[in-house]
Amino acid sequence: MEVRIIGRIRSGSNAVFLTEEVPPPGATDTDGESAPLWVHKPVRGETPLHDFPAGILPPAAAVPGASVASKLAGTLAAREIAAYRVSHAAGWDVVPETLPIISAAGPGMIQRFLDIPTDADPEHAPVDLYTPESMPSDVTGVIALDTEDGDTMVLGHRTTARIRTIALLDAVINNSDRKGGHVLRSSDGTIWAIDHGLAFHTDPKIRSVLWGFAEEPLDDVERSSLRALRATCATGSLRDELAELLAPEEVDALLERIDSLLDAGTFPPPNGGFPLPWPLF
Repeated sequence: MEVRIIGRIRSGSNAVFLTEEVPPPGATDTDGESAPLWVHKPVRGETPLHDFPAGILPPAAAVPGASVASKLAGTLAAREIAAYRVSHAAGWDVVPETLPIISAAGPGMIQRFLDIPTDADPEHAPVDLYTPESMPSDVTGVIALDTEDGDTMVLGHRTTARIRTIALLDAVINNSDRKGGHVLRSSDGTIWAIDHGLAFHTDPKIRSVLWGFAEEPLDDVERSSLRALRATCATGSLRDELAELLAPEEVDALLERIDSLLDAGTFPPPNGGFPLPWPLF
């Protein structure tokens, strides 16, 4: 696939571009339809982090003809692709399609652009701040915060099945950056999870705004999906896919987290460190 950069999204510390898909040579007319849009994050635009490696470049990456994915190994882009592959392999599909690519900006990842309505009803936000009196019945509180004016606000999130699945994904991939703005409702009402570059560390690092499910029992469907995910990650196709992107010890740690979830039978509680991302949104 080839994409063309059409703009820059200035929303974070890393370089993020809006791109459109370039039709392959000889493609038929799309009857005036717009080209599919993708969000592109090139590796060279990543801000170095002290607690995440800048890249591990496994031996396969040095082999002529190696896949694009293997050339991203260990980068934030690789972790975003790995999160999509885990979500898809588990049957959760809460992460937009995310693929490796080499563009004019260099190697990196692309993710399907989400159409987020600018006039979205704040009353249906997946994650938000509420006064104690205004919290809807389908919202669970995570933490109470004092404002500079002396008022109390509660950080809360919806308790829908799809948001619960995102929280389970975060537990599996050890996501240390589940901000409120990383849970989005698209124009068709579907809830999506984005921004998974800070995931798959070998040390416990979950920092999330979705702690409302902590210590709740896993249901039968969740346990079944975890068992299937473990099987394909241990000896199936997913292990080969992740081996291109992550260090071997990171894949092993992923399996250990799945085992821990199945053994406990519940969503994990905060692990003792600071459990929230900052900023929250």
